[in-house]
Amino acid sequence: MEGAERRELLAVIRRALRREAEMLAVRPELNWQQLHNRVQWAGSVVTDVLDRERRRQPPARTWFWLQSPPTESSALMGVLGNTGSAFAFTPDGSTLIVARDGFLQYSDLLTGMPTRTVELNGGAERPVRGCAVSPDGSFMVTATVQGLQLWRLPTGELLRTLEGGELADDNGASSGAPGTRTGPPHLDTSPTALPCAVSPDTSFVVGTGPDHDVRIWDTATGQLRVAFTGHTEPVTACAVSVDGSLVVSASADGTVRLWDPATGWLGTIAAVFHGGRRRPAAAPGSAAGPALEDPARAGTGSRELWVGPVNGCAIGPDASFLAGVSEDMVTVWDLPSGQVRWSDQHVGGAKSCAVSPDGTLVVSGGERGNLRMWDASSGAELCALSGHTGPVYACAVSPDATIIASRADDGIRLWDARARGEQESLEGHGKRITACRFDPAGERLASAAADSTLVVWEARGRRRIASLEGHDDVVQDCGFTPDGRQLVSTSRDGTVRVWDVRSGTPLRIFTARHPVWGCAPRPDGCAVLFSWGKRPAQWDLQTGQHLMAYESQQTETWRCAFSPDGSWAVTSGGDGTLTVYDSESGEKRATLNGHTDAAGVCAVSPDGTFIVSGGADHTVRIWDAKTFRQRHLLKGHSDAVWGCAISPDARVVASTSWDGSLRVWSAESGREQMRLQLPVSLTALTFHPWRPVVALGDQAGWLHRVELMGLDTGPVIVTAHEADGALFLQCPACRTMGPVAETTLGHGLPCPTCGISLRLAASVLRPLPEPGVGRGYKRAIPLADEPGGTDERSRRLMSMTKTCPCGTRYELLRYACPNCGLSMSISAPPLPFEATEFMENRQQLANLHVDRGVMLAKRGKHEEALAEYGKAIQANPWNATAHQNVGTALWQLGDLTEALRWYEKALDLDPRRALSAEMAALIRRVRSLEEHARTEMQAGRRDAALADLTAAADLCGKGRYRQEIEHAIQALSAG
Repeated sequence: MEGAERRELLAVIRRALRREAEMLAVRPELNWQQLHNRVQWAGSVVTDVLDRERRRQPPARTWFWLQSPPTESSALMGVLGNTGSAFAFTPDGSTLIVARDGFLQYSDLLTGMPTRTVELNGGAERPVRGCAVSPDGSFMVTATVQGLQLWRLPTGELLRTLEGGELADDNGASSGAPGTRTGPPHLDTSPTALPCAVSPDTSFVVGTGPDHDVRIWDTATGQLRVAFTGHTEPVTACAVSVDGSLVVSASADGTVRLWDPATGWLGTIAAVFHGGRRRPAAAPGSAAGPALEDPARAGTGSRELWVGPVNGCAIGPDASFLAGVSEDMVTVWDLPSGQVRWSDQHVGGAKSCAVSPDGTLVVSGGERGNLRMWDASSGAELCALSGHTGPVYACAVSPDATIIASRADDGIRLWDARARGEQESLEGHGKRITACRFDPAGERLASAAADSTLVVWEARGRRRIASLEGHDDVVQDCGFTPDGRQLVSTSRDGTVRVWDVRSGTPLRIFTARHPVWGCAPRPDGCAVLFSWGKRPAQWDLQTGQHLMAYESQQTETWRCAFSPDGSWAVTSGGDGTLTVYDSESGEKRATLNGHTDAAGVCAVSPDGTFIVSGGADHTVRIWDAKTFRQRHLLKGHSDAVWGCAISPDARVVASTSWDGSLRVWSAESGREQMRLQLPVSLTALTFHPWRPVVALGDQAGWLHRVELMGLDTGPVIVTAHEADGALFLQCPACRTMGPVAETTLGHGLPCPTCGISLRLAASVLRPLPEPGVGRGYKRAIPLADEPGGTDERSRRLMSMTKTCPCGTRYELLRYACPNCGLSMSISAPPLPFEATEFMENRQQLANLHVDRGVMLAKRGKHEEALAEYGKAIQANPWNATAHQNVGTALWQLGDLTEALRWYEKALDLDPRRALSAEMAALIRRVRSLEEHARTEMQAGRRDAALADLTAAADLCGKGRYRQEIEHAIQALSAG
């Protein structure tokens, strides 16, 4: 490796180590996994090294290989994890102090590693909601719902507790003034952040409380100087100017208020919109406004310059400007004029803001976990940073303006403040992913989210295939039909929608009276099970007809799943129970009790032998599907489990939780085999239908694809389906469908097309009775069109043609060009969706009848096989395989003349049919030998005629025509 490549590799590893420092300090055995998943996206030099290392020395045991690039910006310097609720830089800019309940943690900004932990005496009894470090670094102030506490740095000694009290005048007597409040603040247990600040000369501190007041305390005496009233909703941020002459507070009431720390109110920047509704600015002295009026602006009233609740504010270092964020806007005002300098949109919403100490940079933290950097003078957006998985509640810039720190639910992150030009990725959802599902072939991945949309993705790449919009509220669940062409979604808006995956358009809409939580298409694709309220129900997927409602004692059903053979279904409920139903009668089979809190998710194994459930009690449970007893109780998650799935071979169970972990358990022993920790709450999970790959959805709206490396996998389990008295299976990898014998049920076999190892489940998906005969459906396999096609639409679509590169135009359903033999897909060139769907349906129907015919022919039932081939040709007149098989059946039945005609038809449709060409030549040779034998007989050369007939019989194999030739040979020999 050359010097430049070596330096590049070392720089990449150094960045990865900083980002994974906290995780590796706790789990050093994950070194390979964590670093590999970080550096694999860094470029060809790094990927070449990783490939060599994997071949030379594969990592020991099992590990998770992330198949999706990180959703974070390259400017991310370090991750401190979920370490605290408030933070502040030290004045020298070398350390970040994080306040947790009961102690302070010092983290080095260069390495991102904790360097010191200081216990706060009595601090654990007061949850910290905000903190600030004095400019001289001598003390820290922490904010709690009880008040403020001052701590000496770096020892953590408690200096003073500030809990309100009487206002003190110069003589120590209590006094009050308009716009001030006396007495202790109202206390509550709200988890809302409580901002605080320290004056530049450290003479006073500013704090806020649940009563919406702004208070100023004297740091030397601990006396409350003044309490400013006026805000009508919680104060979200506060700041002090560099000269200490100005205090600013922002509130959810839609105002930013300016205060003189000695005298009181100076002015208000008021909202013109609040929660989407126009609201007049409050007049000075009114209940909604301050009690004091700025003399310089007397008579002008409050200025209407703001939009929405103010979530954060910060003052420029020279007090020349004020920055604030509200809803999705970032605004900078000039001070003291109050004129807007610039205003721009923070897409997705803004929650916090900060100003760099040199006054050149404004930073805004967003609802979607992103940050944006702005030029403080011009308002130009400099950079967008992605990496958090939830709202950024706080952000700050280091004293030297080189590092940005931000806090969200997933912890604290450090960013390079000098980054420029980076833009936020537009991939993913805007809000939490509620469900994700692979299609039956594993080629597409669908995700449903709280932003009321669904997205269909390429399963291997990151390309968005379709965005499905139409729901008016959170999309709770989704599921593909067995053919993968349609996607069913349920929503809190009380509707169920059936989407066409290819076009992205809704095909049907079912309306319920309640929010619909879960859905599960039946394995035969003819019906779908919905879970809502107390009564899960089945609906006909094609007509929208209500088929049955299940009797349930659950308080509310959340998720549901069918067994692979479709004979029973299971639902999970808000009361912590699971209920198993007979899917034909709707009668309850069993109730599974065990979860001590809501059972949010459930799944059925591909062989139908066990059920898995996950709950808000932090547990995963495995149940026997025959005895309905609990097999295993899986403990390890530290938060609610909202995702569970079973591998295609039924050997392992995977689960995801709000604690950010993906865990893989042995289905047989219940032991944990693998664990992956992500810095984000995980909300959805699904297994690939035939590969050891899972997809995860998270709280921020991102999808992650993970391959389970080193896992001992077995044959993929598939369920055979019955149709017209015969059994068929479809390979999930290549989607080839073929007949199987009943004796193979429960046994393994390779796919004859792709070679993947399969194992047939012991149960069979059987068709249910016709409507009117019982509660059931039309057939075991959904087919869009019946044989025929005499209607005008069918004739029009079947007459459509495509053009071969050789210039020949021929029918869409024809397999190959009749001129040159080139095969072209029906999607090349692109066709109208109606035509493409029609042609695909015809091909599927024709192929199914061909498969049935082949199975009958193997049993010697050639007449019945001919009938199936005829149906195939009726569905697709250009199916060359069907024509060839007709010729083979006629050959077996002894009709060589008709057999030759059908082989020739097959060759017309597809000149590359080697079997048809070989059989046509063989029949012509048999006919030639028969003709020559007749000529020899007429010439009286009986021996020569016998030789010709014997040769013809040898060519005919064991078919019926051979018997006719042998009769002719016997007659000739006897004569």
